[in-house]
Amino acid sequence: VGCSVVPEWHRFMAFRAWVLEQSDWRGLQIDKDLLVPGNMEYGPTTCCFVSGRVNSLLNDSGSKRGCHPIGVHWNKSAKRFVAQVRDGYAPRT
Repeated sequence: VGCSVVPEWHRFMAFRAWVLEQSDWRGLQIDKDLLVPGNMEYGPTTCCFVSGRVNSLLNDSGSKRGCHPIGVHWNKSAKRFVAQVRDGYAPRT
């Protein structure tokens, strides 16, 4: 929501040319936030390919996360901040 694509990439062949310039893109996902935090535009200077694991780690989850950085939450009972990251895609129990 709220993202856009640079006009250059509206032409598939221009996007394809950029993809083929990338060293190792097969099996990876395109990411627009890693190179430019908070970026809302897909384009050749703002995107790169990352693994699905890295992409999910960087997933913002905005409203669920609140005002804290990614991977950080306030533990009410312990009265302290906790940082955590999950390895893999296993559902939470």
